Amino acid sequence: MDKKLIVGYSRRQSERFVSAYSQWVFRSSDRIKDRNQVLHKFDLNLALFSGLERHLIASIANDFYSAKQVYEHHICDWFNSYKSLSRFVCDPEAEIKCGILPSRISNVSLIEDFCDKCGLTLRDEVKDASRCMVNLKFDQDLVEAVDNAVELGFDMPGPHMSNRALQMLSDKIVK
Repeated sequence: MDKKLIVGYSRRQSERFVSAYSQWVFRSSDRIKDRNQVLHKFDLNLALFSGLERHLIASIANDFYSAKQVYEHHICDWFNSYKSLSRFVCDPEAEIKCGILPSRISNVSLIEDFCDKCGLTLRDEVKDASRCMVNLKFDQDLVEAVDNAVELGFDMPGPHMSNRALQMLSDKIVK
C-alpha cells in the first residue's frame, strides 16, 4: 500500500509581499496605478513614502485587494488553493508535515529540508546544486528608481523584462 505524505511550507506573508513587489510589481504600471488610486483616496502625500511603503500601505488600506500579482491574481486569495488541498488532507491515512521556507542564510536548502521530512537521501552533487538561488533580488535603490520612473510615465521594462540588465545594474551599485 502506498503511503500518503503531505509536506507543506509556509512563508511570512510580509516577506511574500515584499518579494512580489521587489521582483515584479515595482515595474508594473497597472499595479502602480492601482496602488496610487488607493492612496489618493486616503489623501496621502505619495512623496513621503518609498514605492515599497506605498505598496504595503495601499494593500493594508484596502484589505489587500490591491495586493495583486502582475496578472491580476490576488496574493491573499487562498480560497481556491485551500479548497483543492482539502480533498487530500481529509484522508485519515495521510501524514502531514509542515515547514517554514528556509531563508537565504539558512544552513539547509528547501530541497534538503523536503527530503529530510520525507525520509529521502539527497546525493552530495544534488545537495550542492540545490544551493543555487533562482529568485531575483535587485538592489532596493534600483527598484525604487524604476518604480518612480514608471510612476512618472517613463518607458521602463515591464515585469519579467530586462531581468539580466536589472541584475547587472544591481551588482554595480555601491552603497
